[in-house]
Amino acid sequence: MAENLTRAVASEIRAEMARREMTQQALAPLIGMSQQALSRRLRGEHPFDTAELERVANALGVPVAEFLPASERVA
Repeated sequence: MAENLTRAVASEIRAEMARREMTQQALAPLIGMSQQALSRRLRGEHPFDTAELERVANALGVPVAEFLPASERVA
């Protein structure tokens, strides 16, 4: 389950990056992460922690909940 959530979150972040035409190289310094570390997370190899998710959401201008699958969101 956790692996599926990790991949789902990574997929949502990649989709939001694409909508905003944001590259890994541009996003990484905005969130205080190396491009290599960001790449591992975006491939679902390593989960984003909550602080990282908050920084990504702020950098992309969306709420953190946008990265969670609908089934994981709290009503």
